[in-house]
Amino acid sequence: MTQVLEAILQRRAIKVFDPVEIPADTREQILHAARVAPSSFNIQPYRFYWVETPEMRSTAARLCFGQSPAATASALIVAVADIGSWKATTASELAWMRSAGFPAKKIADYERRAKFEIELARLEKAPSIDDATAIIAEVEPAKSDTATTSGGHSGWASTTTPGLASR
Repeated sequence: MTQVLEAILQRRAIKVFDPVEIPADTREQILHAARVAPSSFNIQPYRFYWVETPEMRSTAARLCFGQSPAATASALIVAVADIGSWKATTASELAWMRSAGFPAKKIADYERRAKFEIELARLEKAPSIDDATAIIAEVEPAKSDTATTSGGHSGWASTTTPGLASR
């Protein structure tokens, strides 16, 4: 059994942590692994913040409803959704596809999917299946009149907490 699989199968919840110093190189390895994790269309719609100072950890623990793991951890990683990142990624992907000589149909398919995402993003509320079906009907009039949705960009919301996002 691989070490990773072994670790997954033997996991347990830790409720209180002992204070330990986390070396800078370990921190960088952890953050690097998070940054290079794959995401849909490689959009990587998130940012990570290392929270280590006692003041910032206290603020983060309070935002975690005072849970003891957050309150006693030596450091926390805060993951924040960057809901606007996909726009720039989509534009650069389309530019690359055009310059690389992709077939017009493939580019049109990608543009169609991007338009669907733009329409979802402009909705002010979390879209229902009816909203998604209406958008698909606008974007793909020749397609089926039913739709299914999966996790991803729809309905994302983000709030910022002053000071928590500092590095």
